[in-house]
Amino acid sequence: MAHKALLIGINEYQDASRNLRGCVHDVEQVAELLVERFGFDSKDIDRLLNQDATTDRMRRRIRRLVEESKPGDVVVLHYSGHGSSVPDQDGDEEDMLDECLCPHDVSWNDAITDDWLRQQFDRLPEGVNCTVIMDCCHSGSNTRDSADPEAPVLHRHLPCPSELLPASGGKLKAARHRAQSKSGHRSISFLGAPAAPAQPKQADLRETEMPEVLLAGCRDYQLSEDALIDGQYSGAMTHSLVKTLRGESGSITYRELHARMMGSMADAHEQVPQLEGRRELLDRGFLAPPGEAERGSGVSGA
Repeated sequence: MAHKALLIGINEYQDASRNLRGCVHDVEQVAELLVERFGFDSKDIDRLLNQDATTDRMRRRIRRLVEESKPGDVVVLHYSGHGSSVPDQDGDEEDMLDECLCPHDVSWNDAITDDWLRQQFDRLPEGVNCTVIMDCCHSGSNTRDSADPEAPVLHRHLPCPSELLPASGGKLKAARHRAQSKSGHRSISFLGAPAAPAQPKQADLRETEMPEVLLAGCRDYQLSEDALIDGQYSGAMTHSLVKTLRGESGSITYRELHARMMGSMADAHEQVPQLEGRRELLDRGFLAPPGEAERGSGVSGA
């Protein structure tokens, strides 16, 4: 049984006006947590930071993480950086846009889309506990947020160039956002997995059939914050995740973790973290090895 992680943090982009401030710190905090609390060896934690986090390297490392996984392994993919949307190429998105990650050398014509990620994680062997943590914006909005380095909060969203967007995509996206703002529902998973109809009280926790568990920083129509928190620039979601887990002396399930993160973020941040995965996986201890009891020992020690 192996414990492996790929942690990606991008503060520096080719377009320096889009730089962020807390993504590398997110990686440092998650790596420290994995070693100290969850039994990972530092040599099994792969990092891609800033200029090293290119489109090619991100694709190759994500593929390798999946391909080298074996039944019984505990696997983590954490991404802190910009998120965006690009035109949907296969007609599976009602808003005509695919969510995507933004590498250091982001290419709008060769994006790392939710469809591509879905293809990779669908290849996971049965019996792998794979947790995907995405601290980025999943919004398709074309609003260009302030990149003033002195701004207290930056948003982890890059707008796709308007000339690449379908003519009606913006209107469809805006209408979908208005509907979601009223209902609280997410109509499509970030990773494109089929989801059971959500009840209003469960809108931010989705039971799907995908093999991994996804913790996302915000709803599809929201922006994830890169902010000064407790004297250090961090992602709001990653900060909450690390702080919540450090406050636990024993096991905590994914459901319990999500609920506590929602509570801790509610007063200070507008974004709402999302949790998606199979029912039985969400009731397992966070990062617990497969095969343990539902509340398996996800935390290795105080």
